[in-house]
Amino acid sequence: MRVACAQLDAKSMDAAAEVWPIVESMAGRSESASADLLVFPEVTYPSYWLESRERYGNADIEHTASVLDRFSRLAAKHAIWIVAGLVEEAGGSLFNSAAVFDSCGRPAGMARKQFMWDCDRTWFTPGNECTVLDTEFGRMGY
Repeated sequence: MRVACAQLDAKSMDAAAEVWPIVESMAGRSESASADLLVFPEVTYPSYWLESRERYGNADIEHTASVLDRFSRLAAKHAIWIVAGLVEEAGGSLFNSAAVFDSCGRPAGMARKQFMWDCDRTWFTPGNECTVLDTEFGRMGY
């Protein structure tokens, strides 16, 4: 199994749209390098520093369903497994989550960060369970 790990410069919420071309480029480079799995950082989109729950709710920010769809299409386009950090909206809460997609773009699982650090506590609700996935590479978990 060949794993590619992506690193992005921190973006502000005002620059969230700039993330997508960078993510696309990294997926293309990972495919060219014959990676099987590409792992992006936590909250790759829109920004690790959300500024406020209200700012996150603005119309210029894509929300969970749209972000999941983008990463799903990216995984399928490049035939690569992807772990993508994003904001997950559920039950009136925001979670710092990691979504996993298989190389066909199918959702394979989602994990919510449990142990909050510093500003995490300001915006995110902690997850309350460990997630383990059975994949073609073996067990993968958080």
